[in-house]
Parts: sequence; structure tokens; C-alpha cells
Amino acid sequence: MMSQPQLGQIKAGFFADLLVVKSNPLEDITVFERSETEILLIIKGGRPSLLLSFDVYGTLVDGETGIVEALQPFTREQLLTIYHELERDQQQKTPDMPYTQQEESLQFGTSIAHWPAFPDTVDALKRLSEHYRLVVLSNVDRESFAKTDAGSLQGFPFDLVITAQDVGSYKPDLRNFEYMLHAVRLAFDGISADQVLQTAQCQFHDHHPARKMEIRRTREPQDRQRTPRHLHHDIRGAPVPCRGDIRKGRLPFGEIGLDYDYLDRADKETQQRAFHDQLYLSVEIQLPLFLHVRNACADFISIIKPYLPQLPRGGLVHSFAGSKEEMLQLVDLVLEISVNGVCFHTDERLEMVRHIPLDRLHLETDAP
Repeated sequence: MMSQPQLGQIKAGFFADLLVVKSNPLEDITVFERSETEILLIIKGGRPSLLLSFDVYGTLVDGETGIVEALQPFTREQLLTIYHELERDQQQKTPDMPYTQQEESLQFGTSIAHWPAFPDTVDALKRLSEHYRLVVLSNVDRESFAKTDAGSLQGFPFDLVITAQDVGSYKPDLRNFEYMLHAVRLAFDGISADQVLQTAQCQFHDHHPARKMEIRRTREPQDRQRTPRHLHHDIRGAPVPCRGDIRKGRLPFGEIGLDYDYLDRADKETQQRAFHDQLYLSVEIQLPLFLHVRNACADFISIIKPYLPQLPRGGLVHSFAGSKEEMLQLVDLVLEISVNGVCFHTDERLEMVRHIPLDRLHLETDAP
């Protein structure tokens, strides 16, 4: 066998096949059986044999800003709440429908061409493409992605583009990831699942199904427009503990609510946005609520009232220290009230406690 001058050494200018592992295989040879967690990098023929599969909207492109700008004059919170409530059902009903299929949606669908990429996206893709194959796995149709790529992604030449339209379903359907793995095996000389790194923001659409498919995952930085709406998808896809207690109604959802005594920790807008998201999630999981409100009763009632018809198990407002009038408004919403030591500090609070209907009153363990 003739030797090749670029083989046999680990140094600049030489080719090498390498496995970079987290643990020492001389101490534990089974590290190679745990490739998802132990193998950090595969280098074949001098090039990392790793493929990065990207979600697009929310990961490479600021989809939320695009949605808000396309649907003015509604507020960001109004739009995102409605959009994400309807998104999943529509994707399940019409997985092959292009964004511009319906006449009334034409203007919104075409706006996707102008949704902005995150500031660091294109430069990062250029650097990564020097070392890795880059693939798109996106919940969108082919025409819409092409417009985004020609627009804010500046015509970036991905190695492979896979859309929901190609697959016939939307993530988190496992078929999308099966399709991607099959496609990259055919396109790139047998690349396997342990050589794919799914890069995405959303746990629900990407990370949970990728874990089921034994695909390694990485997340975008948390300061990239990370909103509570993503948290809904994250929690919904996560394992739920104490299922026995849930079925028997012993486990409530909470503590959630508003507390304007601590605006130095979270301003009103942030608290209200999070409360909306928490209530949105509570409608889906259908647990009784464990609630908190402090110096924010008017906003609390305004936010929770539209959700209550969808929450037949109601909720308990704990450690309530507001006025009698505020307490009666909460009782009118068919909420329970619990009291503890802080509820007895002033004459006004004592008056409030005296008027709590007995069939709505709960005593906490540190109550007098």
C-alpha cells in the first residue's frame, strides 16, 4: 500500500479521522455506546463530519417581530397570543397549505419575505459553512422560505432545504425529523443521526421531538427575543410529574399572578405578558389554579376574567391582602380566598377577612 504524504500525523496540512469524546475511553470504553452525550465531534478526512440542521423562524429569523409588523395596528401581546393559540390547530388541519393559499391571508403570507434576520445570523452562517454542512428544517412552505432566503438571509446557500410542504406535516411531528435524516443520508454520503446537530429555539417544535429521534440538540442564546410564549411550548412538551396527583385533582397549577410590590424585579408589562402565557397554558392542562395578587387587583381581574370560562376547576387566591371591595370582585369570579398572617396586619385587612364568604374561605398554615 502506498503511503500518502498528508496522512499519519495530527498537524496542520494533514488529513485525519478523529473522534473527540468527553470522557477517557481508556478508563471507560462504553463511552462509544453513548454517542449522543459522549461524542463531541467527528472529523473525517480532515473535515468535521457534522451536519447542522436549523429551524428558521425564531432561530435564524425574528419571526415574532415579522408577525407583529405584518398585523398592525394590534399590540404585540394581542397578536402573539392569538397567533400561537391558532397556529398548532391550523398546522394540523392543513399541513400542506402554503402561507399565501387564501386570498384574505395573501398580504400576511407575502410579508414573510420581509421578516428580519437576527443581526448575527448571516455572518454566523458564513463562518459555520466553512466547517459544516448546513440544512434547513422549517415549518413553512417552499415558496415562503425562498422569499425569506432571498430577503433577510441574503441568499445564503444552504446545503439542503426541507420544508413542512416537502414532508406533508409540521414539527413537532416525528415524520419531519425522519424525513430530514433520510434526506441527509442520501445527500451526504451516509451521515447518520449521531452526526446531526439540531439547532433551534423552541423546545416544543424541535428539541423534544429531536430527543425522541436521538438527535443531538443545541439552543440559541436566551437573550434572542425569548418570550413566555415559547415557554408554553417548552412546558407542554415536557414530562409531567406526579400524574397520579394530577388525576385526583390534588396538584394545582401555580403559583401565578401579578405582584406590583416587586416592580424592580419585573415590570408590569413583563408580569402581565407572563400571566397571559401561564393562563394560556393552564387552559390546556386543566388544573385548579394557585393564584397570587398584590397591589395589582384591577389588572389581575382584567387578565384572568376571559380565561375563567375555560377553567371550570377555578382557583385559589392565596395570602390575599387587598381591600374588601377587591376581595368581593374576586369572589364574584367564583375564586376562593385564603388568608395567613399578613392578612391581619391592618384594620382594613381585618374588615376584608370578616366579609369573605365562609364557603370560599381557606386558612393557610401560618394563619392566626
